Amino acid sequence: MKRKGSQLRAKFDGAIVLGGALGHGRHVRAARLLGADFAYMGTRFIATEEANAAPRFKQMILDAESTDVIYTNKVTGIGASFLRESLIKAGLDWSEGALVPSATVENEEEMIAWRDIWSAGQGVGLIHDVPTVAVLAGRLNAEYVAALEFDVCLSTAAMHLEPAVRDAAVLR
Repeated sequence: MKRKGSQLRAKFDGAIVLGGALGHGRHVRAARLLGADFAYMGTRFIATEEANAAPRFKQMILDAESTDVIYTNKVTGIGASFLRESLIKAGLDWSEGALVPSATVENEEEMIAWRDIWSAGQGVGLIHDVPTVAVLAGRLNAEYVAALEFDVCLSTAAMHLEPAVRDAAVLR
């Protein structure tokens, strides 16, 4: 059985960028295996020393899990993911059963979407520290190389399987 190429690549010859819940070097490797030219990490780099984000924002990212991310268009009119805690601190009602968040008039006047209400992606649960960008880049590179070496080991091991078993495993 012949492996098929990417349908996207067949129709598009530009750069393909994959993003969303990426926070580890092996995720970058997986993106490459899926045919992406680049892997995009947004939230992961907010929690770095150099990021110009409020310390409270960085701490909220460290404390958050993916279930703490709310997708809504009720903040700016455009759908985006926000940290639940920042919505609550801004006075928005996210209690169970509240279909639309509500804010008191005082809070609406004082609330500024990007200053007080913070966006984050589903990958927040993967973030446990606030390193420098250099340290994070080095870590991501080491994790990527480890994932690549693991793939090579699997491929080498697969070469020693019976041809029918190997072909079935590779083509899945």
